[in-house]
Amino acid sequence: MKEEVSVVKRLKDYFGKGKTNLSKFAFLILFSTAISYALLLCIRLALKSILNTVPTNYVIQIIVIIYTAIWSAIVYFEFMQHVRLLLFKTIRRKLLPSVLISLILDYGLNDQNRLFSGGFWSDLYDVNVIAISLYAIILTLKKLPAKKGEPNPDAADKAQKFQFNSSPSLGVDGVDSLGREKFAKDLAAILIDRMAIPTNHALTIGLYGPWGSGKSSVFDLIEKQHISKEKIIRFQPWYMGKDQNNIIPEFLKLLISHLENRQSNSQQKLIYGLKKYLKFLTTISIRPPGFIVNFKDYMSNPELSKDFEDAQGMREHIIELLKAARMPMVVFIDDIDRLDNKEIQMIFKLVRLIADFPNITYVLAMDEKHVAKSLSQLYSKDYEEKVGLEYISKFIHVQLYLPRVDSYLMIKAFQTSMMKIINDYTIEVENDYIDFLGGIANHFQFTPRNMERVANIAMVHMPMLKKETNPKDLLTLLAIKIDNPELFAFIYKNSSVFLGEQKDEAVLKEQREKLYIQFPSYISLLNKLFPALGDSSVNKLLSNKNKLICSSVHFDTYFQYAVPSLMVSNEQLQKFYTAILDGDHEGGAVYEELVTDLNREEFFHQLWLDIAPEQVEKNMKILKFVLDQHQDLTKFNRQMKIFINEMFKALIKEDSDNEKVTSILSNYKDGLLIAAQLNNNGIKKGEWAQKYIFAHMDLSVLLEYSDDDVKSAFNLWAFSEENDIQNIRAMVSDWVSRNGIWKIVRMKMTDPLEDYSFAFYNYALLLSILPIEVIEEAVETIGEISSEMELKLYLRTGDFRKEQLELAYMHSTCYANTLNQLTHSKGESWTYTFVKAVELLCKYGRPENTFNIKEELSKHYTQ
Repeated sequence: MKEEVSVVKRLKDYFGKGKTNLSKFAFLILFSTAISYALLLCIRLALKSILNTVPTNYVIQIIVIIYTAIWSAIVYFEFMQHVRLLLFKTIRRKLLPSVLISLILDYGLNDQNRLFSGGFWSDLYDVNVIAISLYAIILTLKKLPAKKGEPNPDAADKAQKFQFNSSPSLGVDGVDSLGREKFAKDLAAILIDRMAIPTNHALTIGLYGPWGSGKSSVFDLIEKQHISKEKIIRFQPWYMGKDQNNIIPEFLKLLISHLENRQSNSQQKLIYGLKKYLKFLTTISIRPPGFIVNFKDYMSNPELSKDFEDAQGMREHIIELLKAARMPMVVFIDDIDRLDNKEIQMIFKLVRLIADFPNITYVLAMDEKHVAKSLSQLYSKDYEEKVGLEYISKFIHVQLYLPRVDSYLMIKAFQTSMMKIINDYTIEVENDYIDFLGGIANHFQFTPRNMERVANIAMVHMPMLKKETNPKDLLTLLAIKIDNPELFAFIYKNSSVFLGEQKDEAVLKEQREKLYIQFPSYISLLNKLFPALGDSSVNKLLSNKNKLICSSVHFDTYFQYAVPSLMVSNEQLQKFYTAILDGDHEGGAVYEELVTDLNREEFFHQLWLDIAPEQVEKNMKILKFVLDQHQDLTKFNRQMKIFINEMFKALIKEDSDNEKVTSILSNYKDGLLIAAQLNNNGIKKGEWAQKYIFAHMDLSVLLEYSDDDVKSAFNLWAFSEENDIQNIRAMVSDWVSRNGIWKIVRMKMTDPLEDYSFAFYNYALLLSILPIEVIEEAVETIGEISSEMELKLYLRTGDFRKEQLELAYMHSTCYANTLNQLTHSKGESWTYTFVKAVELLCKYGRPENTFNIKEELSKHYTQ
């Protein structure tokens, strides 16, 4: 079965990608086949006179050439170059099946000379049918055998689209996107002018700029576009050996290798001299039995070496050979700011002492402040940076400072790289995302290297979390991670501070002070990310729905490569939706697979956040599925109840009978309870919930549920002024005659010891639906309770239930207390509920007990 499904899927992918189902696909094929067949018939009719003639030899040659050219182009596009032309893909995937079917039909029904039995035109038609059939078969075979695990033919294209920037330089391909070209060209001109004039000593140029600012890019641009590689030596001492003593020998080896690559007879002596010079400068280790002796002092203190005089003589000899050879060279020395202090010191001795050769220009790329700080550890007791700067100035002849990249170019480059990721990975963003990227680039003031690092880390995280996080918040956090890893760790470690969940004021104050002291430049940005940090209110509903980092629900996701195990991912939600909407009866299985007791609340929370009011059909199906899965509303957790409420709120429309919604609810066992819950939660659209309860009330449900569960629905039905009170009294009386009154009393009676006035109002409401005789009969066994003291005494004994005693007390005292209040208080002090209760008491109470009450009430009305 799985194999059949996979074949169908592959056929759908081959003939037309998308969400089109097979019925639409079949209709498309039939429609386009009919059009193709009709066109073939038109061609037969229009060209009938030509097709019946015998073409000349010249015409045959022209037709064969054109036909061969067309099929050669098809083969070239399809099999040779893999050209992805939109028109070509459309013809291949949409029209080819229809053309093939129509050709076969026409060939079988209308062609009188099949299988090369006619003239030239008939034979050409035979060739055409065979060629198109073979083409279709080959394409189908190319698509269908693809198995899981085999390479995707489009994988190479995607690999070319999605590229990490792993080069050490932004100018490695000679491409300048940050405005470095002019500076590189000017520096190259200086170097070319220098090389044009013979010199007796080396020139040392310092190229200064912070780490990642593009110094290596300038070297690459010069090498790629301005100065021949034969004249350039790239030396990266950071790669060399384990200590500073390896730097000078490695440089000389590189110089020798460079000369050997461009070797001529005149350079043999020079190469030989350099190799001999190298021997004097190579560290030696002698290991006699029992101990080790290392001779490494020469590089650090050459004047102490016994070979010093011989080495000096060799160096002078090499200088003379270089003068004679007239071979100007440029030596780029990069990554000096990555070396330790002694290695940096050795670089300066190299360019000004050991390898101070004629016609050589050294260009040293470094972060001046970092190198000065490192050197100050050797030459200053107090580690003064000024001392390190003075040391550098003694060795550098020309100081060049790399100009800052134009902020506009940096912003455009960052926007371009990030939007490429957004588009390639189909990440949904808001319309202002480009402006947001500009704001991020402007705030962080990225170096070119950090800009690429942010793009690289975004290429990893954003596709994986594109459905689970907010793309603005995620990129901001990733930028913080690259720009200031300590702040990134601080945010994660102190999540309660940033989410407004830290209740300990002392801890909150301490962490905020630490944040303001250590990371002052980030405070405004952090306040936008985490409003609670600045004591601003957070709309939890919106922050959850938009998957913001300030949401405690989504915070952890931003620091992981996937959704936490107890959370529900967007991918899982989509899987659930697909199963429900496709109606393939697999919804239950998918639901059981995705939802457990541990994540059920989170699942329904996500469903709630994902409600789209305009998607009525989808909402209907999901609501019906949930109600079918969970027949007992009393077991719904909090988020499930919220989801049900919000879904009904989205579905119920003003000025509509809402027939479909009513149908769903009426088929659900707990429909009355849901309607009451909707009414209690303020869903008043067209008073739909009340109308539903009035229309569907069945007193048999009173015995199926607890008092608390059914109370809301019953009270809404029984005590609404809009309902027919006589009909209600009849239904209640009938039910009470079979089941007693106490279930109903418990749902309405309240404690008179806490609030007598409210208890009196509720007793009067009970009188409106329960005949006075029924109440008197129910309390007869208890007798009269005429005071609070007696009531408390009865409650302590426990001989009767609480609702029985409360009803007996109110029945015994309400007439006297009501008459007393009417007699001794002014009407202005009477509340609406008191007056309403008195009216009900007069209408449904014992006439002989209410005679005086009616008189006092009439006086009030008369006045």
